[in-house]
Amino acid sequence: MTLPRFLGIKNSEGLPYAEMWMGTHSGAPSQIETDGSRVDLTEISGELSFLFKLLAVEKPLSIQVHPNKEQALEGFKKENEAGIALDAPERNYRDPNHKSEILCAITPFTLMAGFKKPQDIYASIGKISDEQIKLIKSFEALYPADGAVYSPLYFNLITLQPGQAIYIPAGTLHSYISGFGLELMNSSDNVLRGGLTSKYKDIDELTKIINKDPFLPEIITPSFQSVFNYPVCGEDFSLNMVCSSGEEVVLNINDPVICIVTEGEAQIDGSLFKKGESFFIKDADNIRLKGNFSLFAASGKQ
Repeated sequence: MTLPRFLGIKNSEGLPYAEMWMGTHSGAPSQIETDGSRVDLTEISGELSFLFKLLAVEKPLSIQVHPNKEQALEGFKKENEAGIALDAPERNYRDPNHKSEILCAITPFTLMAGFKKPQDIYASIGKISDEQIKLIKSFEALYPADGAVYSPLYFNLITLQPGQAIYIPAGTLHSYISGFGLELMNSSDNVLRGGLTSKYKDIDELTKIINKDPFLPEIITPSFQSVFNYPVCGEDFSLNMVCSSGEEVVLNINDPVICIVTEGEAQIDGSLFKKGESFFIKDADNIRLKGNFSLFAASGKQ
């Protein structure tokens, strides 16, 4: 299993591991080890504006969309007033927060995101690619009665190479198909599903919040530098990739940061962190890291 191997934990029973959350969201708040004991991250950091995840996708995830701030506030209030429990399967809004996200590939990562332009949809119908046929057949095997099996005809198909990322704004329908990567998003667990799932679907609500205009997410490819910031404007989160082949690297982020090492070993203030290990820095201004490593640093808006 990809995620246990990456984290260096035993999984003798072969249990599925899909995600690991890092943050203060009430759905799965993180704990940290400090002075030999474990405490809730919230006690050290306060409430963080972002949620950081490892995501291992072995079969396609549902076609889904997330709300903007106004939609989240309205939906959360409406469902609270209706008396729908926060953990109820028919709950759409589990918090009042909006949710956009960056997905960054650790391994090659395939996904669908955003509607194609009408002329490109027509072209797809006239000449279906081998990749589209393969996906449609795999979707049919999993969800034979779901019309969304034909979604590769009208969504953009994207494969990211390691280190590449895309930004998916609120309102954009998307589905992660395969691969291992990192997600950074607003601190929210609001999801509305539209297909390729046996979970609850609220199509009426989904159609209220989706962006129906054609949208092709830009692939962000990092430049060869020790610290690379994935550019996203106007969000409550920021993602940096930090790499070193032995030279000292200085991190200047005047904000709380969650880091996870994806290759090698990183040394900071006398502590050594290996691949799969994560750590929290309360103020990452003029932080010096040493070693041969790659890591990702998630923070609030820079």
